[in-house]
Amino acid sequence: MLTKLASAINARAPGRALHFVPKLNAREIKRLCESLDFVITGRMHLAIAALGSGTPALCIAYQQKFEGLLMHFNLPGDLAVPASLLNDPASMASRIAKAVAGKDAQQRSIRSRAKRVAKFSAKNFSG
Repeated sequence: MLTKLASAINARAPGRALHFVPKLNAREIKRLCESLDFVITGRMHLAIAALGSGTPALCIAYQQKFEGLLMHFNLPGDLAVPASLLNDPASMASRIAKAVAGKDAQQRSIRSRAKRVAKFSAKNFSG
């Protein structure tokens, strides 16, 4: 399904969508996220890596975890798309277009909240 989505995006904007299959370690993923304009993912850890590196993300929500993550960065809840929307290519394309159109504002919000989020997440590791 993701291969089809990447192909559809590239049909409209050639060379703009990448669908990665190779296994990368956490550092490589974070570095990759830093070089991207936008991420579309159904994986929580990739969304965390993207947002943590300042890259906006559209999250395909299979569970209600993404909404809380987005709230930490003061991002709109509609960046969490229900997985069922993948069955409606026109609606999915519309949501992607809307999300990408707002990426500059999202990036400003991510950057403005990054230190606060990092400080908050550090509490998970303190005793």
